[in-house]
Amino acid sequence: MAKNSEEEEVGFGVIAIAGTVIVGLGYLIGSGAGVVVDELVIPPSNDDRPGQEVALQQYDAMFNRLAEQRTELDSRRAELSSVAGISNTPQLLAETVGLSAEEEEIYSTADRTRNELQQMEQSLSELSKRFAKSAIIDARLNEQNVRDLFNRFENEVGSFQAKTGLRKPDFADLDLSRAAVAGENFSSEAEKALAIKKHSRQINGDVATSLGGKIGGGLGGGFFLLLLLMDYREERRKRKPKGLKH
Repeated sequence: MAKNSEEEEVGFGVIAIAGTVIVGLGYLIGSGAGVVVDELVIPPSNDDRPGQEVALQQYDAMFNRLAEQRTELDSRRAELSSVAGISNTPQLLAETVGLSAEEEEIYSTADRTRNELQQMEQSLSELSKRFAKSAIIDARLNEQNVRDLFNRFENEVGSFQAKTGLRKPDFADLDLSRAAVAGENFSSEAEKALAIKKHSRQINGDVATSLGGKIGGGLGGGFFLLLLLMDYREERRKRKPKGLKH
């Protein structure tokens, strides 16, 4: 009996691991994460390119600019927070009981700070867009360079999508997409960058998404298999005679 119980436990472990893998694959493919799958299969290029060293120095300078604006913005936010108590007084109350000269000055300061914050946030956003679009079209950068720069942006500045308003390109297809749009006429470099980014995400992303639609549901069934296995194991434990270790 002990041996059989041990075998059942081992069998459960193997099936549980298999089920977990199935769930993971089902989620990855079934959710349409084509870009992620593509980069796992085809890693981004990492070759040396003419002008690459100078380009990376220029992007370092851009990060210095971004850091300056981010620091100033954080400082202004702290300023506004320090006067939030008075500045958040409801207007109906302020008009009824009135405000002291000091409170009026705080109101005025808070309003100015809010306006400055909006302008500074817009400025940081515009600078972030310039950074992102420049890197996308910059042929001096290989695909790994661009991915590293975007990851650095996330670490030092903030959410890439929130700050730039853009989704990241498929880095593994960035070179191919640059070449694909090379012969097209664009009104600006910004428009070209958007075309490259869009093209890179469509090359293989749609293929993986279509594949996920066909098999994702079946793989996702592994989740329910795990639930059943866990329930089965718990029932076995409840029924096991006391004093047995197997």
